[in-house]
Amino acid sequence: MEYPRKTPYHPRATIVLIGMRGVGKTTLGLIASTALGRRFVDLDSVLENATGMSVSAFVADNGWPAFREKEAQILSASLQRLPFDAVIACGGGVVESSECRRLLINAKETCPVIFVVRERGEVVKYL
Repeated sequence: MEYPRKTPYHPRATIVLIGMRGVGKTTLGLIASTALGRRFVDLDSVLENATGMSVSAFVADNGWPAFREKEAQILSASLQRLPFDAVIACGGGVVESSECRRLLINAKETCPVIFVVRERGEVVKYL
């Protein structure tokens, strides 16, 4: 039996993955992007390339507020630039910023924002 698929999203809409650190957003994003033939974007990697620093070095030099501001800028630019054919993995703390939360809530109008979860014990083992 075939079930009708009802989705408010365009079939090629970008998929956004959120969730705490270590749940597997990058792994799932790579799998999904490969299976769907889409571009994979890891926002922490984009930030590192844009700043020329690792996330930890950027935070050490500039502080968490500056990091969250830069993260929001990169999230906004990525959502605007890639409305289709991408899978975006956000950093684990993306929801800590009110601006990022606003961007993600607005993004849900045009693309799925998926909260990835994993058993706590598995996350602890991984980290």
